[in-house]
Amino acid sequence: MMRDAGRKDSAGANAAATRQAANPDGRLICLDPSQVDGGKSEIVVPLKGSKDVTVGRGDTSTFIVASRKLSRQHARLFSGEGSWGIEDLNSTNGVYVNGHKVTTIWLKHKDEVRLGSLAFSFELDRPPAGVQQVGSRPVPVSRDDDMSERTMMVGSLGAGKAVLEAVRKVDTPVRLKVEEEEEEDGAEHDSSGLRRKLILGAVVAVILAGLGGGAAIWYPIHKKQQITAQTIERSAHIRKRVIDRAAQVAAGSQTVNFDQDLNELAEAMAESGRLLASEPNAVLADSTARMKFLSFEREFPPLLAKGDIKGMRTLVERLATDVEALTAGVPASAEHGQTDGLLAVRELTKLTRILIDFRALSLEFPQVSKLAPAQPKRDRIQSLDAAKLDFTRIRRETNRYLSVDYVVFNTAVKAVEERDLALLNQWKELLGSNPG
Repeated sequence: MMRDAGRKDSAGANAAATRQAANPDGRLICLDPSQVDGGKSEIVVPLKGSKDVTVGRGDTSTFIVASRKLSRQHARLFSGEGSWGIEDLNSTNGVYVNGHKVTTIWLKHKDEVRLGSLAFSFELDRPPAGVQQVGSRPVPVSRDDDMSERTMMVGSLGAGKAVLEAVRKVDTPVRLKVEEEEEEDGAEHDSSGLRRKLILGAVVAVILAGLGGGAAIWYPIHKKQQITAQTIERSAHIRKRVIDRAAQVAAGSQTVNFDQDLNELAEAMAESGRLLASEPNAVLADSTARMKFLSFEREFPPLLAKGDIKGMRTLVERLATDVEALTAGVPASAEHGQTDGLLAVRELTKLTRILIDFRALSLEFPQVSKLAPAQPKRDRIQSLDAAKLDFTRIRRETNRYLSVDYVVFNTAVKAVEERDLALLNQWKELLGSNPG
């Protein structure tokens, strides 16, 4: 009894030690803190217990590293049995382990991890003495070579049941046939049994190959859908921040500085563009068009204030080209309402062209008088007067977007209405009453 009790105590201690060693604490140590803003002498990302850690430069990350080399949410670290894994959160500059770009992978003690160009060393409090045992969760890797031991198999209980059921169905008729042959000739039993095993083996191999192929096809599709959904969600958050800041500017509670807006929008549009290049998506195309107009409306007002007609036309034609490319890429299966924002941006692009034409007239003929040294031609006035109908229609139909989402551009529209449309009406009246 004493020996049994001793064995039980020893087994319990070993089990406790195993559980304790299953998820050791660790850390990421920045190898060159001088690259990080703020001049810190040491940057250490603590990895404790089983709590996930996200690293990035944005406020939504659980560990913030003030570096423009990182995306707002660059990477996620998660615990497994005996180690930690790292996942690239679709960052702009990528995640690298020992020089290899990865998507998701288990880390080993003393691995070099680069987030973009920022290098870290991964360390465990209790590094394993031998070959590291990784967790049971499925984790794909982007490269094999020296990291091949970290590759995991994808499987499920449902897949195992499917294999067993298929084997059972095939095994029954084969067994009956073998038993009949045994009654006829015992000598043929061995060969029949061998045939049965070969058939079963072939069936199982085919089923497993099919399951493996299905998993290989399903996982990338599922992963891409997940990344697309995350990108759409991040884009929506960025748009909201940008719109909120613009509302503060319009209310006069904040000075005008759109550099932060332009940087955030550029990063989000680049991320969306990479996904759209590989597979069309109506919601993502709509989101990208909205961001493009938010970026456009921050570049447009300075050109309007300077009267840079050429610069304004170049800017709006670039926007039109981008928007048409997004429109052409929307899949035919898109549901009604998924691209309302994209359609609104197309209309606002037309509105901008008309607006520029009105301002060009004001700059060329600022003085309305019969004695003015130069007067516009009547056909030009008539053409611009006809364009007022489209200007008014688009202004009315897109009022919800202008008053809520695009308040910066709405300010420019109001300025043109007050100055340039008034001047156009004056020229129309003058030239209409002056037949000469």
